[in-house]
Amino acid sequence: MGSLKWVFTILSVWCPHVAESRGDFSWKLPEFGDVYHVSGIITIPFAEIEEPFEAWYNLTANKSRIQYYDGAVTPVKDQALCGSCWSFATTGALEGALFFKSGQLTPLSEQALMDCSWGFGNFGCDGGIAWRAFNWAKKHGGIPSTESYGPYRGQNEYCHYNQLEFLGNVSRYINIPFGNVAALKLALFKNGPVAVSINASPKSFTFYANGVYYDPECGNDTVLNHGVLAVGYGVLQGESYWLIKNSWSTHWGNDGYILLSMKDNNCGVTNAAVYPVIVGEVTGNGTTNAKVHGKQL
Repeated sequence: MGSLKWVFTILSVWCPHVAESRGDFSWKLPEFGDVYHVSGIITIPFAEIEEPFEAWYNLTANKSRIQYYDGAVTPVKDQALCGSCWSFATTGALEGALFFKSGQLTPLSEQALMDCSWGFGNFGCDGGIAWRAFNWAKKHGGIPSTESYGPYRGQNEYCHYNQLEFLGNVSRYINIPFGNVAALKLALFKNGPVAVSINASPKSFTFYANGVYYDPECGNDTVLNHGVLAVGYGVLQGESYWLIKNSWSTHWGNDGYILLSMKDNNCGVTNAAVYPVIVGEVTGNGTTNAKVHGKQL
């Protein structure tokens, strides 16, 4: 009960000021009184330029686009006490890309990325970055499914992907221009879910429940510490927002989601956005008919 007592103490000091200085959103106590959420983004320079964002001069995005209702997003997952958020952002973006190619929604293995992508600059529960995970997927022809690799363990395990089928032949990843709201909208409209990095440090973020989240303390940050998945955008009561899927279970936020305000690039959501591109013809089970290093997947 110690942590729950601490929660009430913090809220009694902080929450009365929410309405005065922050956006029109509500907060709640975490279901189990536990506010220790782990992020897991390594604090290093932004993504290496794999391929810049294409300029679609003749394409305009819809007023709202919710990929969740299009069937492109798996249920909310839980990273637990492990700094593996980057792996959930990576799998979420590739799951969506596979869905748009094949019509099949297949959960991909975060555990495989945690166990196996160390050589690409990721560190399992100690943090990582989505674009580095995409580089790993690019080399290996995708990511194993959760069913084939095994369940998420919330800790670093031994890599064991030999003889497994990899889903989604990643050819490259695309960087959204730094701070470009229109470009992120177009990417969601044309390609589906996008892996984004945010500042999740403010207490208001931890206690978010519903409504459009805006907190000046979150700011237009370049110091980003949490990887999440942008799955759509829309307008609620006149306020534009990004629909963000988190990896802190359905007990956090609005069933695991947050409506993140587009105002002032809140929390730096458009500063490090990236999505994968799949090549090859996708079969009915989600695999790609493409050769990787001379081997047929």
